[in-house]
Amino acid sequence: MKYIVEEGTHKKSKSIFIFTGTFLICLFGYQLFDHLQLNEFNTELPGDWDKVIGIVIGIYLIFRSRVFTVRSRDLFIEVTDTDVTYRMHKTEPIKKLDRLDIEKLEVKKGKVIITTRDSIPETIVDFNQVRIRDNKRESIIDELKQELNN
Repeated sequence: MKYIVEEGTHKKSKSIFIFTGTFLICLFGYQLFDHLQLNEFNTELPGDWDKVIGIVIGIYLIFRSRVFTVRSRDLFIEVTDTDVTYRMHKTEPIKKLDRLDIEKLEVKKGKVIITTRDSIPETIVDFNQVRIRDNKRESIIDELKQELNN
């Protein structure tokens, strides 16, 4: 059994937002500069606001692209015949537990906790921090119970 769950989107979406925002800023900035230069920097309101709004939307898209990397998290669980390998966040190191040392598996308040023979509780998954759909959450819990109780 192996689970890899990513929250947010991939770098492709981030780069699309950055390139689109940069394109809008360049396009509308050039149009605004050209329009102002033709009219000797005299503006007519509200007729010139379409270019300014295009620039603001481009800036918004560039700032919005930052959200994709902030929200991305990685849940990794792999159960083999000999051990359980897991990681809740990309920044954490991968942890490994020997299956022979596992005494019991508990699910408490959205956390999957494994107790080892040394009576040390290890939190494998904290569903309060990693947001996934309920049916996926239930399937992860059911398969962990099934795999570790065998």
